[in-house]
Amino acid sequence: MTKNVFDKSDEQSGVHFTSAMARKGRMKSKDCQNRIRVVLADKQIKNRWLAEQMGVTDMTVSRWKTNKIQPSMAQFVEIARLLQVDIKELLEVEFEPQSDNL
Repeated sequence: MTKNVFDKSDEQSGVHFTSAMARKGRMKSKDCQNRIRVVLADKQIKNRWLAEQMGVTDMTVSRWKTNKIQPSMAQFVEIARLLQVDIKELLEVEFEPQSDNL
């Protein structure tokens, strides 16, 4: 059974970037990574601070940073707001070239 948008991977509302597009072969899920680790390091912000602001555990933030789980879209929006960055700075997505047969 497949879901239309995301497949849940964690009780903390973490999700993988396994979307309908990935299933159709236009995007590889392994090529969808978040950049939370990079942004937190650039801004010299600790996991604990982000965890407290987001209402999650330090372990959840650690899992986000290592891409073991992904935040929900709502959490991505909140993280971007808290870190004062464009949400695009938190995402690293590589798409394969599309064929003419869509």
